[in-house]
Amino acid sequence: MLQAFPRQRPTDFDEVYRVIIDQIENRLWLKDWNNLSDTLVRNLLPTKFVTDVNELSFLMSVQPWPQTRPKLEEEMKNVAGRANSYVDCVMSNHEPRGEMLGENLAYKRRWNHTTYEQGGKRSDEWDQECMRRLSNLVVALNNFAAAVRATVNPRYRMIDGGDFAIVDSLGLRNQMLPVTYHPKHDRPESKLSFVP
Repeated sequence: MLQAFPRQRPTDFDEVYRVIIDQIENRLWLKDWNNLSDTLVRNLLPTKFVTDVNELSFLMSVQPWPQTRPKLEEEMKNVAGRANSYVDCVMSNHEPRGEMLGENLAYKRRWNHTTYEQGGKRSDEWDQECMRRLSNLVVALNNFAAAVRATVNPRYRMIDGGDFAIVDSLGLRNQMLPVTYHPKHDRPESKLSFVP
């Protein structure tokens, strides 16, 4: 059930932030991020994650911000926005696969040379844009974690190394060699040039 963030009293601003941090942790599946990112790197998106990201986006839009820790608030809004951007990109070219969403491969199921060629180009563009946005989400997650450590919890996520990455355990994007990507900077996001 969707619950609103708590209304703050003048003395519990840090508690309000802690509740929002918990919402971000839960709705972006941060406790299981490595497994989630290993799924996302394959362009598979759990439908429950889509619901959680949409709910987080809504909650962030109605949150009355205390405005006592502006950098933290900025990073909280940014991480929610980056998650939403990633989900929107995946959703622009998806089809259901059980409890997951994957790339729409209809162009491969009906053979037509022109359709297949255009579908392949769209597929490549979509894949690259999804990876850009996933990379930007990881950068935003790391900035968010750093802001939490600098403001309300200096030990936040330090048990597991303190940073987020993109895990590719099968090496699908690295010649079949397992790899972990640690993006450090935002990459420009592009509008997709097609509508499937």
